[in-house]
Amino acid sequence: MTTAHLENHHTQPSSWAFWYALPVWVAYGALAPVAVYSFVNLVVVLLVCALGVHGWRGLSRTVRGIARAVPPELASALALWLVLTCLWAVQPVDALSTLAKLAVLMVAAIAAWSAIESLTHRNLRLVQKIIAGGAGLLCAIYAFEIIFAAPIATAVKEIYMGDLGPGIDDATRAMLIEERAHQKIARGMVALGALSFPVGYFIWRRTKSPLFAGLWWVGCLIVAFAAHMSSVPVAMVAALLPMIWIWRFPRHGLMHMAGLACAFILAVPLIAQQIDRPERLGIEGTQLDVSSQHRIQIYHYTANLIMERPLTGWGFRAARNMSDQAPAFVAAGYSEPFNAAQTILPLHPHNMALQIWLETGFVGVVLLSMLILIAVARISAARLSKTQRVMIGGTAGFLFVIANISFGIWQFHWLALMALTAGAVLAFCHRPRPIA
Repeated sequence: MTTAHLENHHTQPSSWAFWYALPVWVAYGALAPVAVYSFVNLVVVLLVCALGVHGWRGLSRTVRGIARAVPPELASALALWLVLTCLWAVQPVDALSTLAKLAVLMVAAIAAWSAIESLTHRNLRLVQKIIAGGAGLLCAIYAFEIIFAAPIATAVKEIYMGDLGPGIDDATRAMLIEERAHQKIARGMVALGALSFPVGYFIWRRTKSPLFAGLWWVGCLIVAFAAHMSSVPVAMVAALLPMIWIWRFPRHGLMHMAGLACAFILAVPLIAQQIDRPERLGIEGTQLDVSSQHRIQIYHYTANLIMERPLTGWGFRAARNMSDQAPAFVAAGYSEPFNAAQTILPLHPHNMALQIWLETGFVGVVLLSMLILIAVARISAARLSKTQRVMIGGTAGFLFVIANISFGIWQFHWLALMALTAGAVLAFCHRPRPIA
């Protein structure tokens, strides 16, 4: 998000305006079913949205806008450092390959933002309605699946799972399919949580009342609780804190929150290293569910690895390739692991800050923190209304919490969701002048 993106921009009329807008309409129109039933294919949705870019001219204009918010020298230094960390990664070729794919995904994200930025006034208003309608559909699909025991997701999962093997009766098979169907669709709940804030802003602006925006947010929260995706309601409630703070301090609130986020990123290894068991928090291990116990052990083990190479880290994508070397996870009250293949470092540490520390070390963390602080400072200087600042703070706060309790930072579908969410924020904040 850049100052150029968030301020008024004159969009030139074009006979091709409809065709440029069509990919954006299709992408956000398809976001709801894809997020629920095929979350990993959000990358495809982002690529479709990117097709609406107005050629090289539109793309270069957006890049110049980003450069005004994010110092090119600092961004280049971080990119170069990521490349260098591939040299001492566990599997350098795999790391470089993944980094190249991430670069392509980043170009697609910039193209998608450029497509939204270049929309005419009429098309942009339609996109806003499609995003709001898509989020409403997303909420409705989840409510339907929750109330009726995930009939569509179960049917889809049954097709893909086929025969689970010998020795499994029909009742157990049906139970496993339904359970995995719920697990599959739960990931897409993150999309609903992320969109709840920009769509809430849209509702507030259209109705001139915070009541309806609040009812929309509460509805999303109830659905998230009912879906048993605990990270989403936790992140939604946590995101209220930066929103309240920014409402109280609209001019500098975003910078305050960015400073706290960077402080957390810098300090998280020291915090995680001190917590190896739930008892260190004054909680009996058996009082926590297995997932929470696993998280604590993941964080502690990752922090210990970080302390072995604090300056340079273990190399890009190291977490995924170090999983096999980690010991098996044993829950409190048990002497044997549930699953010998489930280690205390499963592919990624489920924490953005720890993963950046683990793979890029102190150098990468400092570069990223500087990038965040400068970018947020320049965005704060843009001509934004108080409610827009609150919406941006809530959305960023939600994504930050999810990034630190759920996904791996380099997962393509997670990055695609963040890019699409940023595009939605841009669509609601960007105000092109009407074309005569």
